[in-house]
Amino acid sequence: MERRKRIRQNVEIPLEIFRIGEQNIAWTETTRNISSGGGVCFRSKRACDVGVRVEYSVTLSPVNPPVKINCRGRVVRCIETGDAEGQSEFEIALTMERYEFSRLTSAAGTTGASERRTEEQTAQSVA
Repeated sequence: MERRKRIRQNVEIPLEIFRIGEQNIAWTETTRNISSGGGVCFRSKRACDVGVRVEYSVTLSPVNPPVKINCRGRVVRCIETGDAEGQSEFEIALTMERYEFSRLTSAAGTTGASERRTEEQTAQSVA
């Protein structure tokens, strides 16, 4: 039975995970989709524990200059699915509980102005 109530947009954009729990990491993937309810889904050869806190970013491209969304959330799903070659692969879903937009303003990737939002603030501004 389908439990998702929010609209999902199938979009492949860069995803960088830089913190899982207390561990700093450098993990790069590509999203499969983004939910209007504030989350992302991707596939990976790596698994992660459901419930653990994560910090990650997605880069909206090809807007010029690119916009990066820096996010904090949790792993809400990690299901082993396998890939086309029969290798282990995992479908992972992350919430987007807090986020900050930043516009990349130089070739070096430094960020310009940013705007911080939480899921609650977003819901209040739409209402």
